[in-house]
Amino acid sequence: MNTVKPLNDKELNAAIKALADWTIQDDALRAVYHFQSFRDAVTFLVGIGFEAEKMDHHPEITHTYKKVKVTLTTHEAGNKVTGKDIQLASIIQHLADQYPK
Repeated sequence: MNTVKPLNDKELNAAIKALADWTIQDDALRAVYHFQSFRDAVTFLVGIGFEAEKMDHHPEITHTYKKVKVTLTTHEAGNKVTGKDIQLASIIQHLADQYPK
């Protein structure tokens, strides 16, 4: 089994500085994205799905009309934030930046 070490507070605080869309809340990374249309939100959601599958790292996602909420933790690390979460958050943020604000 692949174990992943949770980030300590110093590592987490340093990493989150590069993730403008993300916050740390309840031992998880969280972001909320708002889109101009339902179609954009769904397209973004599908993009997350493809990227998450490539990494074999799957976020918790809630989609409501033009809003997508994403939560990231790593199960193998006791539902704490790891480098895998930071990596996927960065990819998701890059995907979101492709849409008009």
